[in-house]
Order: sequence, then C-alpha cells, then structure tokens
Amino acid sequence: MRLSFLGGGTDFPSYFKNSGEVGRVFGCSIDKYVYVLGTNQPTFEKNRFKFTYRLTEEVNLIENFSHPVVREALRLLEWNTPINLATMASLPGRSGMGSSSAFTVALVALLKKCTNSEISNEEIAETAVKIERDLLNESGGLQDQYHAAIGGTRLYEFTKNKVSYTASISDYEFVKHLSESLFLLPIGGERSSTEFAKKTEHNISKDDTMPLLKQLSSLTSEVYERIESERDPEDALRILAEGMKEGWEIKKRISGSTSDNLDEALDFGLRNGAIAGKLCGAGGSGFAAFIVPADSRSKFQESYREDMLTKINIVNRGVETYEI
Repeated sequence: MRLSFLGGGTDFPSYFKNSGEVGRVFGCSIDKYVYVLGTNQPTFEKNRFKFTYRLTEEVNLIENFSHPVVREALRLLEWNTPINLATMASLPGRSGMGSSSAFTVALVALLKKCTNSEISNEEIAETAVKIERDLLNESGGLQDQYHAAIGGTRLYEFTKNKVSYTASISDYEFVKHLSESLFLLPIGGERSSTEFAKKTEHNISKDDTMPLLKQLSSLTSEVYERIESERDPEDALRILAEGMKEGWEIKKRISGSTSDNLDEALDFGLRNGAIAGKLCGAGGSGFAAFIVPADSRSKFQESYREDMLTKINIVNRGVETYEI
C-alpha cells in the first residue's frame, strides 16, 4: 500500500490531461500489503473459475464474475485456464491507503507470473490503470497503481503523454528518519473511494479549482527538491512537515476532505508531538497519517490507547511475486 505526502488530486487525468498542466505526487510505499493468491482449479470442479474475498464466487464464464476488477483483468488478458484466486490484506479496504489499486496491481502481476510472461513493474502499473480507469471507467488518479507497482519514496509526474518518476529518494538517512516517524490513526469508518473520487472529479471541473491544483503541484515539486538538496535529515523532515501542512490546507479547499472528527483528531496529534498530520485519501474518514520526530515519539504514543496507533514503515520495493 502507499502513503501520499503531497499532490493527491493532481494525478487525476481530468486535471493533467484537460489542462495541459503537470500533475505531481510525492509519496512512498509502506509495509502494509494486499496479497493475491492463485492456484490451479481442479478439473473435476463444477466451475472453472473461483475467487474468494469477502464473498466466494464460482463461475464457468469469466463475464459472470461480479467482482469488476477480476472480471476485466481476466478478460483483458484473454484468460482461459481454470484458476482459483483469493485475496487478503494487512489493512481494511476503503481506508485511503490505495488498497483497491494495490489489489489490481497484485492481480495483474500474479496472472502474468502464471503464464510466465515477462512484464516490467511499470507495465503492470499501466495495465492496472487501463483496467480501472479505461475498462471500468472508475474515477480516480494514477498514483496508487504506480506506488504499488514501483515502490520506494518518489516524486511522480503525470502529463498528457506520459508518466515519469524519480529514482527512490537518495538520502538513506532521511528515509530512515521519515520511516521511523510514521504512524496511522483510524478515523471514522470505511468510505467509498469511488464516490469521493467522483466528487473530486466534479470539483476539478470548477474554474476556481484549477489554480489550487496547480499550486499544489508546484508545492509538491518544490518540497521534493528542497528535501533532495537538504543534507540534514531532521531539517528535511521539517521541510516535508511544513509542506504537508500547506498541502493539506489546499486539499481541504479543493475537496472538502475534512470533518469535525478528523479536525479534532489531527489537532490532538499535533498537540501531542506530531509535526504534521493529514488524511490518507479523501472523504473525512479512513486513516490519518502523522509524522512524529524522535524527541516527541514517547509522548505521542502515550497519548493514545495502545490499540489505536498503527506503526508503518517505508519499503523500497514494489509488487513482487513468489512461487511456492
């Protein structure tokens, strides 16, 4: 899964394709995962295809799958071999951590592995985008697919003609400090990422939103460049925290991604040692992410019940497949 620090919203095609502007997102992949498992479906089974998630679907024809991503992925890859699929995740879905796209990325990688097909992680991201944004016509951005497939701590840039990304950020000490500083706090219940993506799409079309998105994109680039040129990891952490605060204020003006519950939670965290906090995703619920420096970490953790906080860490790898 992923944590987006800055720029979310500028990765929507309705922004960077229609305006000709550059969308930019700075974020990282984290040590919370979506797993997709696959094995041969026995020939004596009544149905040729099976998928187990919160439900179990068994069908003879791929087009009869209710799960849209599984159905379209298998159709896109012209799948014909009987297969039994299942999925599980480290965190609940609909919580703003990019789990839906991580599932699509993992599914594509698995299916390509099963056919011994060579495919790069970038091509996996492109295929996941095609399934979700083109075939299913789901509203949303492109960062989740690329974070899940490519991994690392990177700046992504989105233009009308291509997606590009930097090498994973070069300062190991900064990444280490940042990784040690990251915490998640659950906010409210689950929410539909699709519905809030639709709302964001609608807001992007407004005349007063485009300048805000352009401002957010520029801020994302500026913060990334300042972090890359800063040699002191603690100062780089402060630069990111300041940027996140400014970016969060812009995001609230764009999408209204807040609620009294969220505002109170963010304020509480900032009063108790965090130097930055933001909602992951959109919609006023899911998870809030905090950056907590070493000298405030004990106070911050002691301010919450033991079962409330989830420690997360940055990982420098993207989607991987294993054969057992």
